[in-house]
Amino acid sequence: MSPPNSVLRERPNCPLCQSESPALVWSGRFDAEPTRGWIERYGYAVDVVSVLGDARFELVRCRQCDFVYHRRVLTPEWLSVLYSEWIDSRQIERFEQALRASAFERGRQLVKHVLRVAHEAGGLERPLRWLDFGCGDGAQLQAAELFGFEAYGVDFSVTRSARSGSRILVPDLAAFDALESGPLDVASAFQVLEHVEAPAEVLRSLAQRVRPGGLLIVETPDARGVDVPTTWEQFQVVQPLEHINAFTPATLRAACVAAGFEPIARRPAHVTTRVRELLRTEVSRFYQPSTTAQYFRRAATR
Repeated sequence: MSPPNSVLRERPNCPLCQSESPALVWSGRFDAEPTRGWIERYGYAVDVVSVLGDARFELVRCRQCDFVYHRRVLTPEWLSVLYSEWIDSRQIERFEQALRASAFERGRQLVKHVLRVAHEAGGLERPLRWLDFGCGDGAQLQAAELFGFEAYGVDFSVTRSARSGSRILVPDLAAFDALESGPLDVASAFQVLEHVEAPAEVLRSLAQRVRPGGLLIVETPDARGVDVPTTWEQFQVVQPLEHINAFTPATLRAACVAAGFEPIARRPAHVTTRVRELLRTEVSRFYQPSTTAQYFRRAATR
Protein backbone atom coordinates (compact mmCIF):
# COMPACT_ATOMS: atom_id res chain seq x y z
CA MET A 1 0.00 0.00 0.00
CA SER A 2 1.37 3.41 -0.94
CA PRO A 3 0.96 6.36 1.44
CA PRO A 4 -1.01 9.47 0.56
CA ASN A 5 1.11 11.78 -1.55
CA SER A 6 1.00 14.43 1.16
CA VAL A 7 2.70 12.35 3.89
CA LEU A 8 6.30 12.76 2.69
CA ARG A 9 8.10 15.47 0.81
CA GLU A 10 11.63 15.86 -0.52
CA ARG A 11 14.32 18.22 0.73
CA PRO A 12 16.04 19.06 -2.57
CA ASN A 13 18.94 20.94 -0.95
CA CYS A 14 21.40 20.18 1.83
CA PRO A 15 19.93 21.55 5.10
CA LEU A 16 23.28 23.11 6.01
CA CYS A 17 24.91 24.45 2.83
CA GLN A 18 21.98 24.30 0.36
CA SER A 19 23.97 22.41 -2.25
CA GLU A 20 22.25 19.90 -4.55
CA SER A 21 22.89 16.37 -5.89
CA PRO A 22 24.03 14.51 -2.75
CA ALA A 23 25.41 10.97 -2.74
CA LEU A 24 23.08 8.18 -1.66
CA VAL A 25 24.14 6.45 1.56
CA TRP A 26 21.20 4.19 2.47
CA SER A 27 17.66 3.76 1.21
CA GLY A 28 14.78 1.37 1.67
CA ARG A 29 11.08 0.94 2.30
CA PHE A 30 9.36 1.57 5.60
CA ASP A 31 7.43 -1.70 5.31
CA ALA A 32 10.54 -3.83 4.62
CA GLU A 33 12.65 -5.56 7.24
CA PRO A 34 14.61 -4.73 9.27
CA THR A 35 13.25 -1.16 9.13
CA ARG A 36 9.66 -2.28 9.80
CA GLY A 37 10.65 -4.16 12.95
CA TRP A 38 12.83 -1.34 14.24
CA ILE A 39 10.08 1.24 13.78
CA GLU A 40 7.57 -1.03 15.53
CA ARG A 41 9.90 -1.12 18.56
CA TYR A 42 9.21 2.58 19.09
CA GLY A 43 5.69 1.70 20.19
CA TYR A 44 3.91 4.55 18.44
CA ALA A 45 0.22 5.01 19.26
CA VAL A 46 -0.78 3.94 15.72
CA ASP A 47 0.53 1.45 13.19
CA VAL A 48 2.89 3.87 11.49
CA VAL A 49 4.09 1.35 8.93
CA SER A 50 0.53 0.87 7.65
CA VAL A 51 0.23 4.63 7.17
CA LEU A 52 3.51 4.87 5.27
CA GLY A 53 3.03 1.66 3.30
CA ASP A 54 5.77 1.05 0.75
CA ALA A 55 7.08 4.63 0.84
CA ARG A 56 10.85 4.92 0.56
CA PHE A 57 13.37 6.82 2.66
CA GLU A 58 16.75 8.09 1.44
CA LEU A 59 19.74 8.83 3.65
CA VAL A 60 22.23 10.94 1.68
CA ARG A 61 25.56 12.68 2.13
CA CYS A 62 26.21 16.22 0.89
CA ARG A 63 29.08 16.23 -1.59
CA GLN A 64 30.05 19.76 -0.56
CA CYS A 65 29.91 19.90 3.27
CA ASP A 66 29.79 16.15 4.09
CA PHE A 67 26.55 16.49 6.05
CA VAL A 68 24.38 13.36 6.20
CA TYR A 69 20.61 13.77 6.19
CA HIS A 70 17.35 12.14 5.15
CA ARG A 71 16.20 13.55 1.84
CA ARG A 72 12.53 12.48 2.22
CA VAL A 73 10.82 13.71 5.38
CA LEU A 74 7.33 14.08 6.79
CA THR A 75 5.43 17.17 5.67
CA PRO A 76 4.83 19.80 8.37
CA GLU A 77 1.25 18.58 8.75
CA TRP A 78 2.29 14.97 9.29
CA LEU A 79 5.19 16.03 11.49
CA SER A 80 2.60 17.64 13.74
CA VAL A 81 0.66 14.36 13.74
CA LEU A 82 3.84 12.49 14.70
CA TYR A 83 4.52 14.64 17.77
CA SER A 84 0.92 15.10 18.88
CA GLU A 85 -0.77 11.76 18.06
CA TRP A 86 1.72 9.04 17.11
CA ILE A 87 3.87 9.94 20.13
CA ASP A 88 1.43 9.84 23.04
CA SER A 89 1.89 9.81 26.82
CA ARG A 90 2.08 6.02 27.00
CA GLN A 91 4.81 5.89 24.38
CA ILE A 92 6.81 8.55 26.24
CA GLU A 93 6.38 6.72 29.53
CA ARG A 94 7.79 3.54 28.02
CA PHE A 95 10.88 5.37 26.84
CA GLU A 96 11.28 7.18 30.16
CA GLN A 97 11.00 3.88 32.00
CA ALA A 98 14.01 2.65 30.09
CA LEU A 99 15.95 5.76 31.16
CA ARG A 100 15.08 5.77 34.86
CA ALA A 101 18.11 3.70 35.76
CA SER A 102 20.24 6.66 34.60
CA ALA A 103 18.05 9.38 36.12
CA PHE A 104 20.68 10.29 38.72
CA GLU A 105 23.37 10.70 36.08
CA ARG A 106 21.02 12.77 33.94
CA GLY A 107 20.39 15.08 36.91
CA ARG A 108 24.12 15.51 37.44
CA GLN A 109 24.60 16.53 33.83
CA LEU A 110 21.76 19.07 33.99
CA VAL A 111 23.35 20.73 37.02
CA LYS A 112 26.76 20.69 35.34
CA HIS A 113 25.34 22.69 32.44
CA VAL A 114 23.99 25.28 34.88
CA LEU A 115 27.32 25.59 36.70
CA ARG A 116 29.26 25.96 33.45
CA VAL A 117 26.90 28.66 32.20
CA ALA A 118 27.17 30.58 35.49
CA HIS A 119 30.96 30.44 35.25
CA GLU A 120 31.09 31.60 31.63
CA ALA A 121 28.65 34.42 32.42
CA GLY A 122 30.82 35.64 35.28
CA GLY A 123 28.28 34.94 38.01
CA LEU A 124 24.61 35.55 38.64
CA GLU A 125 24.44 39.21 39.59
CA ARG A 126 21.12 39.32 37.74
CA PRO A 127 18.74 36.57 36.63
CA LEU A 128 20.17 35.22 33.37
CA ARG A 129 17.73 34.42 30.57
CA TRP A 130 17.93 30.82 29.37
CA LEU A 131 15.91 29.46 26.46
CA ASP A 132 15.88 25.69 25.96
CA PHE A 133 14.79 24.96 22.40
CA GLY A 134 13.22 21.53 22.16
CA CYS A 135 12.92 21.37 25.94
CA GLY A 136 11.08 18.04 26.13
CA ASP A 137 9.97 17.38 29.69
CA GLY A 138 11.45 20.66 30.94
CA ALA A 139 14.10 19.08 33.17
CA GLN A 140 16.84 21.53 32.11
CA LEU A 141 14.49 24.44 32.71
CA GLN A 142 13.73 23.23 36.21
CA ALA A 143 17.43 22.84 37.00
CA ALA A 144 18.14 26.36 35.73
CA GLU A 145 15.26 27.85 37.71
CA LEU A 146 16.58 26.26 40.92
CA PHE A 147 19.76 28.30 40.46
CA GLY A 148 17.94 31.57 39.82
CA PHE A 149 17.83 31.64 36.03
CA GLU A 150 14.89 33.09 34.12
CA ALA A 151 14.17 29.96 32.13
CA TYR A 152 11.93 29.46 29.11
CA GLY A 153 11.36 26.57 26.76
CA VAL A 154 10.03 25.81 23.31
CA ASP A 155 8.92 22.36 22.21
CA PHE A 156 6.87 21.38 19.19
CA SER A 157 5.67 18.19 20.88
CA VAL A 158 2.31 18.98 22.43
CA THR A 159 2.39 15.67 24.29
CA ARG A 160 5.69 16.43 25.98
CA SER A 161 4.88 20.04 26.85
CA ALA A 162 1.63 19.00 28.52
CA ARG A 163 3.64 16.79 30.89
CA SER A 164 5.78 19.60 32.28
CA GLY A 165 5.00 22.33 34.76
CA SER A 166 7.78 24.62 33.58
CA ARG A 167 7.33 27.66 31.41
CA ILE A 168 7.17 25.92 28.06
CA LEU A 169 6.08 27.94 25.05
CA VAL A 170 4.63 25.84 22.27
CA PRO A 171 5.36 25.38 19.43
CA ASP A 172 7.91 27.94 18.24
CA LEU A 173 9.98 31.02 18.99
CA ALA A 174 7.17 33.45 18.20
CA ALA A 175 5.65 32.85 21.65
CA PHE A 176 8.95 33.73 23.30
CA ASP A 177 9.32 36.89 21.22
CA ALA A 178 5.85 38.01 22.30
CA LEU A 179 7.07 38.20 25.91
CA GLU A 180 9.51 40.98 24.98
CA SER A 181 11.85 39.77 27.71
CA GLY A 182 15.02 40.99 26.03
CA PRO A 183 18.00 39.14 24.52
CA LEU A 184 19.02 35.74 25.80
CA ASP A 185 22.13 35.03 27.85
CA VAL A 186 22.10 31.37 26.91
CA ALA A 187 20.27 29.11 24.48
CA SER A 188 20.38 25.35 24.45
CA ALA A 189 19.27 22.68 22.01
CA PHE A 190 19.60 19.22 23.51
CA GLN A 191 18.82 16.32 21.19
CA VAL A 192 16.67 18.48 18.89
CA LEU A 193 18.65 19.57 15.80
CA GLU A 194 18.51 16.03 14.47
CA HIS A 195 14.70 16.33 14.42
CA VAL A 196 14.12 19.62 12.58
CA GLU A 197 13.82 20.06 8.83
CA ALA A 198 15.97 23.20 8.70
CA PRO A 199 18.67 22.98 11.44
CA ALA A 200 20.75 25.83 9.99
CA GLU A 201 17.71 28.10 10.12
CA VAL A 202 17.07 27.12 13.75
CA LEU A 203 20.65 27.98 14.69
CA ARG A 204 20.44 31.35 12.93
CA SER A 205 17.17 32.08 14.73
CA LEU A 206 18.76 31.33 18.08
CA ALA A 207 21.77 33.49 17.20
CA GLN A 208 19.45 36.42 16.51
CA ARG A 209 18.04 36.10 20.04
CA VAL A 210 21.27 35.50 21.97
CA ARG A 211 23.17 38.61 23.02
CA PRO A 212 26.76 39.06 21.76
CA GLY A 213 28.93 37.09 24.14
CA GLY A 214 26.01 34.88 25.15
CA LEU A 215 26.21 31.10 25.10
CA LEU A 216 24.86 28.24 23.04
CA ILE A 217 24.88 24.59 24.16
CA VAL A 218 24.05 21.90 21.61
CA GLU A 219 23.88 18.13 21.81
CA THR A 220 22.89 15.63 19.13
CA PRO A 221 23.43 11.91 18.58
CA ASP A 222 26.89 11.23 17.14
CA ALA A 223 26.50 9.76 13.67
CA ARG A 224 30.16 8.96 13.10
CA GLY A 225 30.51 5.49 11.62
CA VAL A 226 26.78 5.06 11.01
CA ASP A 227 25.90 4.76 7.33
CA VAL A 228 23.78 1.68 6.69
CA PRO A 229 22.56 0.67 10.18
CA THR A 230 22.90 -2.97 11.10
CA THR A 231 21.80 -2.77 14.75
CA TRP A 232 18.92 -1.22 16.69
CA GLU A 233 21.33 1.23 18.34
CA GLN A 234 22.65 2.42 14.97
CA PHE A 235 19.14 2.71 13.55
CA GLN A 236 18.14 5.08 16.36
CA VAL A 237 20.80 7.54 15.19
CA VAL A 238 19.35 7.75 11.65
CA GLN A 239 15.69 6.87 12.31
CA PRO A 240 14.02 8.19 9.12
CA LEU A 241 10.89 9.62 10.80
CA GLU A 242 12.48 11.46 13.72
CA HIS A 243 16.26 11.66 13.28
CA ILE A 244 16.32 13.23 9.85
CA ASN A 245 19.72 14.92 10.33
CA ALA A 246 22.85 12.93 11.22
CA PHE A 247 25.51 15.16 12.78
CA THR A 248 29.15 14.42 13.44
CA PRO A 249 31.33 16.63 15.67
CA ALA A 250 32.72 18.35 12.58
CA THR A 251 29.41 19.08 10.85
CA LEU A 252 27.76 20.22 14.09
CA ARG A 253 30.57 22.66 14.78
CA ALA A 254 30.52 23.94 11.21
CA ALA A 255 26.77 24.56 11.37
CA CYS A 256 27.04 26.53 14.61
CA VAL A 257 29.97 28.59 13.37
CA ALA A 258 28.10 29.44 10.17
CA ALA A 259 25.19 30.69 12.29
CA GLY A 260 27.42 33.16 14.15
CA PHE A 261 28.81 31.24 17.14
CA GLU A 262 32.41 30.63 18.20
CA PRO A 263 33.46 27.29 19.75
CA ILE A 264 34.61 27.36 23.38
CA ALA A 265 35.93 24.64 25.67
CA ARG A 266 33.52 22.79 27.92
CA ARG A 267 34.50 23.77 31.47
CA PRO A 268 34.90 21.06 34.12
CA ALA A 269 32.04 21.08 36.63
CA HIS A 270 31.98 18.96 39.77
CA VAL A 271 28.70 17.47 40.99
CA THR A 272 29.95 14.48 42.95
CA THR A 273 31.17 13.14 46.29
CA ARG A 274 33.46 10.57 44.70
CA VAL A 275 37.16 11.29 44.31
CA ARG A 276 37.42 9.10 41.20
CA GLU A 277 34.73 11.11 39.38
CA LEU A 278 36.35 14.37 40.51
CA LEU A 279 39.70 13.30 39.06
CA ARG A 280 38.08 12.10 35.85
CA THR A 281 36.39 15.49 35.43
CA GLU A 282 39.64 17.34 36.08
CA VAL A 283 41.30 15.48 33.22
CA SER A 284 38.91 17.30 30.87
CA ARG A 285 40.84 20.50 31.56
CA PHE A 286 43.64 19.07 29.45
CA TYR A 287 41.91 16.66 27.10
CA GLN A 288 38.40 16.78 25.68
CA PRO A 289 37.51 14.18 23.04
CA SER A 290 35.60 15.36 20.01
CA THR A 291 31.87 14.80 20.58
CA THR A 292 28.49 16.13 19.47
CA ALA A 293 28.01 17.83 22.86
CA GLN A 294 29.47 21.29 22.28
CA TYR A 295 29.58 24.80 23.75
CA PHE A 296 29.72 28.07 21.81
CA ARG A 297 29.80 31.82 22.42
CA ARG A 298 27.84 34.28 20.30
CA ALA A 299 30.26 36.27 18.18
CA ALA A 300 30.54 39.93 19.13
CA THR A 301 30.00 41.06 15.56
CA ARG A 302 28.22 39.43 12.69
